[in-house]
Amino acid sequence: MSLDELLRTSDVVSLHIALTDDTRKLISERELSLMKPLLVLENVVLTPRTSGLTSESAHAMEMGAARNVVAVLHGRTPENAVNAPRASG
Repeated sequence: MSLDELLRTSDVVSLHIALTDDTRKLISERELSLMKPLLVLENVVLTPRTSGLTSESAHAMEMGAARNVVAVLHGRTPENAVNAPRASG
């Protein structure tokens, strides 16, 4: 199935891809115009490119993510939560 056909027929589209030169603008105005009028784009997250990270900064980010998961599992608010009331239950 082509991307165009997928966009025309889908009720929900969820992209889980790294932002690279090849994926940048994968979904643009043209692709949006193909989608159903009430299409839901769930959990749209834009992440920074990580190719320039040092191993130390990447490790710090990984550890922070792990601490956030543990916090939520223990009923605490995660560090730097954008939607803290929802994240903490």
